[in-house]
Amino acid sequence: MIRLRGESPLRCRPPDTQARAGSLLPRSSLLLGYTLGLIGVVIFGATLPVTRLAVETLDPWFVTASRAMFAGLLAAAILIVLRRPFPRRHLRLLVFVAILIVLGFPAPMALAMTLVPAAHGGVVLGILPLATAAAATLVAGERPSRAFWIWGALGAAIVIVFALRDAAPGGGLAFEFGDLLLLGSVACAAFGYSCSAVLARSMPGWEVISWVVVLSLPFSALATWALWPPNAGSVPLDSW
Repeated sequence: MIRLRGESPLRCRPPDTQARAGSLLPRSSLLLGYTLGLIGVVIFGATLPVTRLAVETLDPWFVTASRAMFAGLLAAAILIVLRRPFPRRHLRLLVFVAILIVLGFPAPMALAMTLVPAAHGGVVLGILPLATAAAATLVAGERPSRAFWIWGALGAAIVIVFALRDAAPGGGLAFEFGDLLLLGSVACAAFGYSCSAVLARSMPGWEVISWVVVLSLPFSALATWALWPPNAGSVPLDSW
């Protein structure tokens, strides 16, 4: 469980119930979950290449702020149209998630894309699923199987070795500052996703991320205005 000051702890199900959760879900729910997960993976896979394209002519901090601002505007419109009540009792945890996901994940990633290729960054971010599972055991009380940890650790080891070899010009092992930024991004995303999962036990998942970007909107809008490129007219359309 996770507990912040002023919040009631959200208790998770007993471990034995969690282990059997997949078998208790209807087939249609499992199919929908896997489909949404696949769509999320595809979208996530495009994040690094398009960020790399954007930061070629735009400031990484501007890219971080503006993407959050546009997301916040869209989410605010949806929440207003659907008349969703403000989740006051989850405010502190929502703010914590916002710091991790709206700032902690995209900012280091955008900065890293100025230092390493998108393909290299994509491989490093390949350890995010394992990191999220590890964070989920601490935050959400989940208990993945032993086989999951074995295969996950093996995959993470392959990713790390590849990243180190890919960064070394002579074929040895090297660790770049961009890799540190990406690892920081991974850590923020892992804990941000896990805390979002805790919140998703009390409200729909789409509403969780919507409130996260809406709460960030005053800051992201102000940062977008302050960091607006002075040469905006000459920025290529591809970057926009």
